[in-house]
Amino acid sequence: LNSNYEYSNSSFSPDGEFFCVGTIGQLKIYNLANGSDPEPVVSIDVAAGVSVITCCWHKKLNQIILGLSDGSVRIFYDPIRSSKGALLPVSKGLRKQDELSLLLASRAPTGSAGINLADIQTPHALPMFRDPEKNTKRKREKERQDPVKSKRPDMPGTGIKVSEGTSAGLNFQQYNLTSAIQKNKNIAGKDPRNELFKYKEGKSYTKVSYDGDVKVLAQKTAEQEEEENEAN
Repeated sequence: LNSNYEYSNSSFSPDGEFFCVGTIGQLKIYNLANGSDPEPVVSIDVAAGVSVITCCWHKKLNQIILGLSDGSVRIFYDPIRSSKGALLPVSKGLRKQDELSLLLASRAPTGSAGINLADIQTPHALPMFRDPEKNTKRKREKERQDPVKSKRPDMPGTGIKVSEGTSAGLNFQQYNLTSAIQKNKNIAGKDPRNELFKYKEGKSYTKVSYDGDVKVLAQKTAEQEEEENEAN
């Protein structure tokens, strides 16, 4: 067998009855049962002037994959015995074209006559004749400013207002929040102790002021008791 590469290999079939080997421009399949017959059972032309470097007879797919010297890959399969692999894209078939599409393609102008003149720019045309504006960055920024197109939510209101999109509960809540903010602003920058002392002026929360715990150990001293005893 002629081959331009020393590392060209052969591959056996899944059942072990055949083996294939690649030569210059051909793929040959031999039957091991006919050991005395040197002629191949099948000889397939692959490509003229191209050598088969590697070959693989896949066990599960039952397909022969060849690697050629020009960098291409060839796959040989049987429509009945093979499964998956190359059968998946082949089963879809070629896309069918109707006769009208083929006729229009054959009559399409070529060269300078084939230039597409459909897109004519008319910047000063009337609005009804203008082409729709393309989706550009400037157009997107302009639509971003539009509250309707950008679906911007309603901005938070301040104070009590009656308008579209508001409710009584929301207005009452706004009023409470704004009133609380105004109260907090009035005491900003003041000493909190002085403000608390104002509530204490003229008010007494207990009957007797608390001066601490007083413990009486004795009504009289020892000297006073001795003087009283002597006088008696």
